[in-house]
Amino acid sequence: MMLFQHLLEFVAVLILFLLTNREVQGTNKRFTFALVFPEDTELEAVTKVAVDNINYGPGSLPNITFSYEYRSSSIDGKCDAFYGMTSFFSIFLGPSQTTTVGLIGVKCEDMCKVMPETMTRLKIPFISPFCSTPTELSDKTKYQTFARTTWPADKTTAIYTQVVTHFGWTKVAVVASQEVSWQLLASHLTIQLPEREIQLIKRINVEPGASRDTMKTKLREAATHSQIIILCVSSLVHHEENGGDERQLMLAAHELGMTDGSFVFLSLERKPITDLAILERAWRMNDTEDGKAREAYASLMRLGWTLAIGCDLKEFQRRVNDKMPVSEHIIPKKGDDNGYKTIEDIERLVEMSNLYNAVQLLYQSLLRTFAPGLIHNDGREGRADEGSGMLPVIPDALPDPNEIQISKNMRNMSFIGFCNETVYMDEDGDSVGDYALFHHGVKQVRMIAQYNKTARQFHSLVGQSYQNWPGGVWPPKDELPTDSGLTIDSSTIVAATTTSLLVLTLAAFAVFFIIRRKMVKKEVWQMMWKINYEELTFIDPGRNRHVNRRKYGSRMSRTSRTSRSSKSSGHTYADPFCSSFSNDLEMVELLHDKKKVNAAHHKMSKIRHENLTPFVGACVDAPNICTVMELCTRGSLQDILHNDDIKLNWNFKSSFITDIVKGMDFLHRSALVSHGDLKSSNCVIDSRWMLKITDYGEMSAGSAVRARARGEYAGMKIQASEDCANLLLGIGGFRMVQRGDVDIKVTYSIFLLYS
Repeated sequence: MMLFQHLLEFVAVLILFLLTNREVQGTNKRFTFALVFPEDTELEAVTKVAVDNINYGPGSLPNITFSYEYRSSSIDGKCDAFYGMTSFFSIFLGPSQTTTVGLIGVKCEDMCKVMPETMTRLKIPFISPFCSTPTELSDKTKYQTFARTTWPADKTTAIYTQVVTHFGWTKVAVVASQEVSWQLLASHLTIQLPEREIQLIKRINVEPGASRDTMKTKLREAATHSQIIILCVSSLVHHEENGGDERQLMLAAHELGMTDGSFVFLSLERKPITDLAILERAWRMNDTEDGKAREAYASLMRLGWTLAIGCDLKEFQRRVNDKMPVSEHIIPKKGDDNGYKTIEDIERLVEMSNLYNAVQLLYQSLLRTFAPGLIHNDGREGRADEGSGMLPVIPDALPDPNEIQISKNMRNMSFIGFCNETVYMDEDGDSVGDYALFHHGVKQVRMIAQYNKTARQFHSLVGQSYQNWPGGVWPPKDELPTDSGLTIDSSTIVAATTTSLLVLTLAAFAVFFIIRRKMVKKEVWQMMWKINYEELTFIDPGRNRHVNRRKYGSRMSRTSRTSRSSKSSGHTYADPFCSSFSNDLEMVELLHDKKKVNAAHHKMSKIRHENLTPFVGACVDAPNICTVMELCTRGSLQDILHNDDIKLNWNFKSSFITDIVKGMDFLHRSALVSHGDLKSSNCVIDSRWMLKITDYGEMSAGSAVRARARGEYAGMKIQASEDCANLLLGIGGFRMVQRGDVDIKVTYSIFLLYS
C-alpha cells in the first residue's frame, strides 16, 4: 500500500507539471470527462442517455460539446484499484488530456478510499455515484474536489432526528435489532439526538427473529420510559433478511394495547420507495394475522427516501436499451405490481439514477464556472438567455478547467436530474435524499410530511387535523399516558425486582473472578521471562564442553557481548545465548530497580518478528546478570562479509537487505521505537540464512553504553551514509529509518552487498 501511495505521488507531480497554464481555446468548446467503473454495458448506456440530453435536449448549447471516454476498472470480473487508477491516467494523459475536465465513476471500496485524495492533489473534479462510504469523504478540508450523488448512510440519522423535531417530541426510546447495521444506526442516534436536545430515555436491543413473548417483554420495558418508540429493525417492504421482526413487534404491541394511538412507532426504510403500493408489504404475509397486523400498523409512521415515484421508467429503460446491443437489452422484472419492485431492480435503479445525476452535476458545475449567466437561480432546466436569439459568449481563453472552483460549484446547488426531479447538493458536495414520512392508515398508506432539502426540515402535508391517526389526537404527544392499557401487576414488579437483584449479584461475582484471573495472569506473565542463573549450563561451541559459570561469566563481562549456546536443566530454551554485562555499573544500577526491570523485559517479551532475534528470558540477580536470546549459528553479517570463503550471489544480497529493512521497520513501529546501535555485528544469520537484528531493547548489552554516549555517538553519524541508507531502505516503500539508527558500518555493509 505504501508503494502504491508513493507511485500516486509521483504521478500527481507529473500531471501537475503537464497541466501548467493549460487553456481551452477556440470558438467551439469541447469538454470530456473520464468514466471509470467495472465493465457494465447498461451503466455506460445510461451515461450516453445523459450526455445526449445535454448535447441535444432542451437548453443545449450549440457551441459546446460534452463527451466522455470510458475505461474499465476490473480484471477478470473483479474491481481492481490499481488497474482502475491506470485506466484513468490512460485517459487523462492520452489524446483527450487538453479537454478532460473531471472523473465520474469508481465503484469498488478500495478505489473509494484512494481516488478522492488523489484527485484532490491533482485538482481534478471527481464525482462518484457509488461511494456512499467512507463517511470521511464529506470532509471538504481534505477532499476538496470530491462530490457524490449518493446519500451517505451516516447522514440518514440527521433526517431521523428532524422527524422528532418536526412533531416537537423531546423524549424517545429506541428498540434496535442486534444486527450490525441497525446497531450502527442506533449508535448514531445515541449521539445525535442529545445534540438536538432530545432525550434518549432508553435503548433496548432485541435478537433478530425473537419470539412474540420476547417482543412483548421489550415493548413493556420501552413503554415505561417513553411514548415515542423508534424501531431500528428490518421490515418486509423490501423482503430484507429478518424482515418479519417489525411485523412481530407491531403484533406484540397490538396484543399489549399499545396501538390505540397513544404510542407512536417510528420506523426507517433503508432502501428507496419507488411506489406507495410496496409499503403494503410491511404487514401482509397472507396468513391469519394479516387483519390484526393491518390494524396494528395504523400506529406506525415510516421514514423513507423516495425515488422515481410517478416516473415513466419504461420509457427511460427504452432509451437505455437503444444505446445497447440488442442482445443485451434489459427487461425489468415485474415484482409484485409492476417494473422495478424487486430488491435487485430497485438497487439497479439507484445506480442508474445516481450515474445520470453525476453527469448532469459535472456539466452544471462547468457552466456555473465558465458561463454563470446561463444558469437559472432556481435550478430550472434550460438557459437563462433562451429566446434572445444569440449564442452564449464564452471566452476564447478559459482558465484551467481543473481548478478547485469547479468542485466548489458542486456544493449548495440544485439542478434537474433523473426523472425531472430537483437534485440538491449540500455544503459537503453530497446529494440529499428525497425523504418523506408515511403513515400506514387502515385503508391506505399516505405521505403525511416531506423533507425540504433547502430548509432542512419537514413540512406537513396533512395540517393539524389529520383524522386517520388512531384515537383522533393529532399530532401525537410524547407524554406517557395515564392509562395505556398495559397490565403490569404487583407480582410482575416483585419478580422483575428479584430477577434484577439476582442478575446484579451474579454479575458482581463474575466481574470479581475475571479481574482476579487477569491479575494472576499478569503476575505469571511478568515472571515468565525470568530465568534462574543456576539452571543455565554453558557450552563452549568450539570444543563442545561445559564451561565454569564464573569463569565464563567473567569472560563475557570482559568482552561485553559474546554469543554462546546454553541449555537449561529446569527449562527448555531453543538454542539461546547469554550476554553478561555485570561490569557495566550503570546497567547494574538500572537492573536493581525491579519496576524498571519488569517493565523493560515485559516490553521486550512482546516483540516478535521473523527478522528480530527472539527474546527468551533474562537473569536479573546480581552479579549474574544476562539476557538469553535465540542463537543464530552462522554468525554476524560482519563475519559473513569479511569471510572470503563465502561468496554471496544477488539472491542472498537482496534477501539480507530486505531482512534488515523489515526488521528495522517493525522495530520502529513497535514500543521500542528505535534500535540505537544498528551495525553489521548486530545483524546475525540463522541456520536458514535469514538475517535477524539483535542487541535491541532497553536491557540489551549495549543499551547502557548507548545511553552514556548518546549525544557524542549521534554526532559521529555520517550524514551522507545516512542519506544513502535511507535511499536504499526506502526503495521498496518501507518506512524510513529513525535518525541515529544508521551506522556507517551497516551502510558500508549494504554497499558491499551491492558491489
